[in-house]
Amino acid sequence: MKAKFPISNFQFQHSHASLPLDSSLIGWLAEDMLVRDPEERDLSRIAVVFPGRRPALYLRRELGRLIGGPFHPPQIFDIDSFMAYMAGKSPGGSDRREAGQVELLHLVYTTARGLGADGEHLSLPAMASGFEGFFFWGLKFLDLFDEFGTELVPPALIKQAVPAALADAGITEEARGLWPILPGLYSKWLDTLAGNSLWSRGEKYRIAAEHIDGLEWPFSQIYLAGFAALNQAEEKVFSALTRLGIARVVVQDGPSPWRTSDAKWKHLERLRYVCHGTWDFKNTRPLATDPHRPTQTDQSTNQPINQLTNFFFHQGFDLHSQIQMAEDVFARDLKSQGGLAPDQEAVVLPRPEPLIPVLSRLFEDTAVPYNISMGYPLERTALAQLLDSTFEAQEGRVDGKYYAPHYLAVLRHPYIKNIQLHSPLTSNHQITKFLATPNQPINQSTIPSLRSVVHFLEVWLVREKRSFVRLEELEKAIAHLDEEDFPASQFLSHVHQMCFMAFEKLKKVGELATVLKRLLEWTVEYGTATGYPLTGEFMTAMVGLLEELEAGPVAEETASVPGLHSLFGHLVRQTRIPFQGIPLEGFQILGFLETRCLNFQRVMIFDVNEGVLPPETRPDPILPPDLRRHLGLPDKKQAVEISRYHFQRLLAGAEEVHLFFSEDKGQVK
Repeated sequence: MKAKFPISNFQFQHSHASLPLDSSLIGWLAEDMLVRDPEERDLSRIAVVFPGRRPALYLRRELGRLIGGPFHPPQIFDIDSFMAYMAGKSPGGSDRREAGQVELLHLVYTTARGLGADGEHLSLPAMASGFEGFFFWGLKFLDLFDEFGTELVPPALIKQAVPAALADAGITEEARGLWPILPGLYSKWLDTLAGNSLWSRGEKYRIAAEHIDGLEWPFSQIYLAGFAALNQAEEKVFSALTRLGIARVVVQDGPSPWRTSDAKWKHLERLRYVCHGTWDFKNTRPLATDPHRPTQTDQSTNQPINQLTNFFFHQGFDLHSQIQMAEDVFARDLKSQGGLAPDQEAVVLPRPEPLIPVLSRLFEDTAVPYNISMGYPLERTALAQLLDSTFEAQEGRVDGKYYAPHYLAVLRHPYIKNIQLHSPLTSNHQITKFLATPNQPINQSTIPSLRSVVHFLEVWLVREKRSFVRLEELEKAIAHLDEEDFPASQFLSHVHQMCFMAFEKLKKVGELATVLKRLLEWTVEYGTATGYPLTGEFMTAMVGLLEELEAGPVAEETASVPGLHSLFGHLVRQTRIPFQGIPLEGFQILGFLETRCLNFQRVMIFDVNEGVLPPETRPDPILPPDLRRHLGLPDKKQAVEISRYHFQRLLAGAEEVHLFFSEDKGQVK
């Protein structure tokens, strides 16, 4: 570990900075780093901490522009990696390793099963004593324990909350049965993580906050920039670093036309309260008052609203109509936008589901460069939908017969109906090769695909009035279609083996993962999956999840077919595909949180509707609002206020904003 710098050698001589909402945080940081010595080329002893990852790319770019030559950049962290850095330098922290969600899920299960063995804690209720009955609650426990860690909730306080929990009508019956074990389980969970030398996100935050005062720092300066609200662990870290004088906090809540004089953001007031030192509300560059910036207008009235931002509102009746209006808005501009800087144009998707329609409608037929920075839900992919249909077919099977609509749903899936009859596999590494070069489609055979067979079976099932059918009956039904170069019944038999029969006798989690991986490899080898957008990224995420299920002790856990389906479904719903958005060029397609700390000249935001922005929150089956307050956990109101802040900051920094929303029955602007 590097030697600790004497405090007097690296104390910040400046106050913390409060910038206007419409200022450029990235530009301010770059200029502030170089203000003492514009010729400085080694910035490696400076650290910058942002709320997320995306601003790091923009800061390095801006520093390169200002310096105009080679330089050693500062060390830039997002808050998660900064907490992990500090936790790793704590006593024993370097010996711990990251654990995946599946590994943590099984570990919390074995921890819960062992609760009653020591005689000090209550045993796991019978309803959740098996893995199939526990995993849903195990996933909830993992999220809850991470929040306990980030909010520094001690086990003793959880124990005090148990009587209130058992008396609270907002808790489900299952949760009532689990609440008595919660204090003991969380305490044992912390011991289990330490004993197995593993990290969870909450544990990294807890350990970092606990040991912050004893850490040695290799940095001469630390900028804590762009934060809007802090959890308890972050508050403790910010307080310690500012008390030592090695950190300067930079926020955006200063004077701005977007902020009225009496407007207050409680979360930012709290942030300033926990930070030691003085705040400078004047240490900012002048507000952007360029007379050439267009005046904001309402599209319906064409009346000026503000002197800084040009606003346009677009009302549709659904997402597709919003995209249609976006095509009309940008059709005249896209062809001439070949050399876009990354701070010029942004498409913001508060929910990720519209990503594929936006790409196909706005960018597919243009040469405009773009990159994506957001987490896309794995459950929205064609891969997940195929596997879900496969499970449904198994669950609907009765006495060896498949329910016809479920059977056809599998065969109609694009990855299956376009399967082609190839010669036997010549390589076992086809999926690996595809993942390494996702933009290079595999050569397809010219032999007919399964599509014609599917059409025949659809007609046959209707004509024969069959609601349930055996696989061998279907193979016999198409035997007359067999030709020398297209043995249809043999082809269909192979499809049945891969999509149906391989799933019929599954009992273990590991067996499920192996069969699903084999099915995905088959669709890549024989089908047209490689021709769909982003399939490489989708396949990588899915295979990664399946490999987690194949490895370790969780592979030996048993469950029924519905149980395996439920386990897989919950894991898929929680998995996000991380698009990194590199290289930094062209149109920026961002999730809402990825816009933090960034400014764009023109912004297009879809789905500006209640329930989407801010996102709708679902009832917590374990912690109702009253119990969250008792434990000191943030409530829904704070999340709404933080979303409002980020929204106002994004709009304030833009020259032109297009807001797209739907107004139909049940939808609110």
